[in-house]
Amino acid sequence: MFVCAAAMAGVVEHARAGTDVAMGDLSGLSIITNSGGLNAISCETTACNVGTTTVPWIAAMNPNHPFIAYSIFRLKDGRFEQIGRAWAKHTFVVSSDTLCGPCTPAGAQSLGIGCSDTYFDNHNANQFFLGPREEIDPYTAAWQPCGSWFDGTPVDCQRSNNGSGLGPFDHRCTVANSDLGLAGASYFYEGMYIVAGDVDTSNNIASRRFTMFASGDSWIFQTPFDDNPVLHGPVVTTRYLTGGANELLSTVADPGLLYVASKATDLGGGMWHYEYAVYNYTYSRRIRRFAVPVPGSAIVSNIGFHDSDFESGNDWPGTFDTSCGAVNWQTDTFAANPAANALIWGALFNFRFDANVPPTTGSAAMEAFLAGGGADAPATNAIVPNIGCVKGDVNGDGFIDGRDVQAFVGVLLNPPCVEARSFCAADIDSNSVINNSDAIGLAGLIVGP
Repeated sequence: MFVCAAAMAGVVEHARAGTDVAMGDLSGLSIITNSGGLNAISCETTACNVGTTTVPWIAAMNPNHPFIAYSIFRLKDGRFEQIGRAWAKHTFVVSSDTLCGPCTPAGAQSLGIGCSDTYFDNHNANQFFLGPREEIDPYTAAWQPCGSWFDGTPVDCQRSNNGSGLGPFDHRCTVANSDLGLAGASYFYEGMYIVAGDVDTSNNIASRRFTMFASGDSWIFQTPFDDNPVLHGPVVTTRYLTGGANELLSTVADPGLLYVASKATDLGGGMWHYEYAVYNYTYSRRIRRFAVPVPGSAIVSNIGFHDSDFESGNDWPGTFDTSCGAVNWQTDTFAANPAANALIWGALFNFRFDANVPPTTGSAAMEAFLAGGGADAPATNAIVPNIGCVKGDVNGDGFIDGRDVQAFVGVLLNPPCVEARSFCAADIDSNSVINNSDAIGLAGLIVGP
């Protein structure tokens, strides 16, 4: 208990007015069951109420409770990948402990001010409390019990699915033996709370590093104490990039948050390897497409994709569109397949390829899976192959002058794909839309200061 309380001290010091639930500690990573080369893994999560209001903690089918999500990640050979994730845990009761400091208990169905609450590994892996992440809005924490997976059939707003009849790995964080214990790899587990009205979401997600060793046909996990603090923030933002050359971490807030970690590695002989880790933190519309600009004349190879499930049939196919000038990955639209493998909250997808083009900072494009507010095609800065985009040089002749006006009008009236060099050059204000403001911007570039 002393170690746990010490780890949480810094969290309590950053209390804010209103609802504020922080991830106080992550520990107790363990295997719940294993067979056939698969491992159902869970961990302990401790919440700290560091805000100034009590927080409802009422079991489903009441919607007034937080949700817990946890995942396993691996860093090896410059690739940061999610190798397992669980369905979302619906919280159901609190014990109002004092691991965060002085606690004012508020009963079993509200987390009192200053109080802590720990769910042990077996609780977080209990299939009775696990529901699909797709049902939860990670940005607002809204969840509708009626018609949920718990409701089942008939839809009568009464719980009928209770976890019975499931296999030992269903809905749990499942990791293959082949993904564990790899030489030179570092491993991390991440936990997060989704809480309605939380005023500071930066402290409700955190990660720890862990190690392992084989024990018969199973594994023993250890969370080292030395040099292994609870790091708040999405794991991809704290454990991956090192700030080296040709690395970039960018954010999309539209609303909810997406993170894109990108890097390029010189392979020699004029070839470069491009690596992208796209993490959906709280973006409720999900993502169905990711694209990177590449000159149409480039030599592109080794296009790859990775997600954390074991279904190769739902992997996003990657293609090099030479006419547009982009490497593109995508899954089905919602209209074509509502169950498509879109990038949901708490998930990380990887995209990669090699190209004979050196890197620069450019724009990577995405497309939302669900309808909603914000941009349908959010874009963000990333390390990408240099397509020779110069803002204003729409015709690509190396000069910004009156001859670019006609080329601009062509792009305005008949926009190419957003990854194209001409689109980039015409998008003077870099908002992924060609409109009158870009025309004014082009005029300013032509006239000059």
